[in-house]
Amino acid sequence: VSDPALEARLAGCNVNPSTGLATNYLNHFIETLLLFEILPEMPDCIEDINEWRPMNYLEHVRTSDLKNSDLIERAYHAAAPETRTELNAVSGAANQFIVDCRDKALRALETDDQERLKAIALLVKAASHDFIADLNRIVQTGTREPEMLDQLASS
Repeated sequence: VSDPALEARLAGCNVNPSTGLATNYLNHFIETLLLFEILPEMPDCIEDINEWRPMNYLEHVRTSDLKNSDLIERAYHAAAPETRTELNAVSGAANQFIVDCRDKALRALETDDQERLKAIALLVKAASHDFIADLNRIVQTGTREPEMLDQLASS
């Protein structure tokens, strides 16, 4: 964030001052992805998965009960355009992936196909790690390139 006054006000908002992005957005995905993991053993959690809706970063900020959501939104707009583009690309893919897996899980439940349901849960577990890691790197470094996070960790 290139605005020092805004950066100072972001201190208590869980916003990375160098990228202008809040880690809270990861929760939009993590909670639902965890439900997929337990879905084969607890099929009733499909109701919670069904309530989940794809949201971009700003939709999440605007609909969450985040303290200082106006500041978080301002920080997003102050973030580098390439950072926002990368965040939107990865989160868009993650949103679509969850929608597709939800549809497949619903069909598996309708046909009582437990093997298919377990396969979907395994797929979600494997893919979600990559999505969350990419989103976290973008929030922390402004890019999904792992080298940037490694450089930050070693400095």
